[in-house]
Amino acid sequence: MTATTPDPLIPPLVAQAIELARRRDFSGSCSLEVGRLLRVLASQHRRGTVAEIGTGCGVGAAWIIAGLAPTAEFVTVELEVARAGAVAQLFSGYSNVTILPGDWTRLRDRAPFVMLFADAVAPSKPAWLPAPELGTG
Repeated sequence: MTATTPDPLIPPLVAQAIELARRRDFSGSCSLEVGRLLRVLASQHRRGTVAEIGTGCGVGAAWIIAGLAPTAEFVTVELEVARAGAVAQLFSGYSNVTILPGDWTRLRDRAPFVMLFADAVAPSKPAWLPAPELGTG
């Protein structure tokens, strides 16, 4: 895909996110095949909240948004604050989209989700879910 000949199979928002990733030298974006699947899966949800852990430069998020009904909400979290800010600018025209800087714990108060896409690399210091209390029975 070049700037002068856009790929008709790639939504414009996805192309913009791919370009953002290129400019930031970010190589961790989802593949076109995964993106197309995300779009189809997101299109099944007319209401509720779809979430993503690991925004990156927004390529996966853009695929989700391309399939998401405007009556559904989308929220994504990104550890790198500057990258989250750049993606927030990219998606600023979408009132049903929220980009949060931080780790997965920022999503807790947004649950439950109709769909959750975990697309993050392992953090250097993992944040573990609390273990449920087990009865001694």
